[in-house]
Amino acid sequence: AAVAGERWETAVVGVAEPPYGTYRRVDATVLEVSAHRDLINLINERQPSVLIIALGHGLQEKWLMEYLPSCPSVRVAVAVGGSLDYLSGNIRRAPSALRRIGLEWLWRLGRQPTRLPRIFRATVFFSYEALRWAWRMTFFYRPSVVGCILNQQGKVLLVARTDDPAHWQFPQGGQEPGETPLQAVRREMREELGLIHLELIGQSRPNVHRYVWGRTFGTMKAEQKRCHYGYRGQRQTVFYFTFAGQDREIVLDRTEHTVWQWTPRQQLLSVLHPVRRTLGTIILQALTPYA
Repeated sequence: AAVAGERWETAVVGVAEPPYGTYRRVDATVLEVSAHRDLINLINERQPSVLIIALGHGLQEKWLMEYLPSCPSVRVAVAVGGSLDYLSGNIRRAPSALRRIGLEWLWRLGRQPTRLPRIFRATVFFSYEALRWAWRMTFFYRPSVVGCILNQQGKVLLVARTDDPAHWQFPQGGQEPGETPLQAVRREMREELGLIHLELIGQSRPNVHRYVWGRTFGTMKAEQKRCHYGYRGQRQTVFYFTFAGQDREIVLDRTEHTVWQWTPRQQLLSVLHPVRRTLGTIILQALTPYA
């Protein structure tokens, strides 16, 4: 542990600049194998305990995630941007008064006008997007579609979630931008169940049911779901199908569901997870004409 007033002895043991295009920016995939190998070899030859990496926002963090295990001597790794200019003394920091009120970015813009596009994105565009996202998370519901599939015996298809095998529900999924609800539900039934030949026999009114993510569970908590999707919960439209094929045609997407079953209507509410029973009641009422 450091003692107050103690100075740490440091030494720069190496500097390297991989050629532009060595890594794919979106995921840090190596595009120039020899340049990447030379970089890793240099790091391991010099054996630094602290590694400072400045490859640009996004790429540098992905680089650390992917390749830091290949540098066993490194105990501390830091992804930096403009702070490297301050640490090296090349650029003087803003006066403390500006720093205290959060306007260091304005000082830096005055000294480096070429940073205007980046600063605009960070101060104006990001603030707008953050406020818009927070508003949507508080008041808006994600459009979702549900498939109620009946076999020739009139039983209903239910699936159990992979993240909670005791959670039985109707197959469902989100509606993507540009899709109609019918397109969305057919895509979801194809992706989650492998079913293409389903006969549409009915549809609920749009957004017949909605629920807040605080009443669901799984591996992702309610607040995580709101942040991930940018909505308060889901609003659901139900489509009713009949399936006249063979059970072997049902092929689950195991990332979504672990198992499926045909459920008699009289057992539907007892099998469904409690948070799905309100929707189950709506569906049972709609199924009355299809006895």
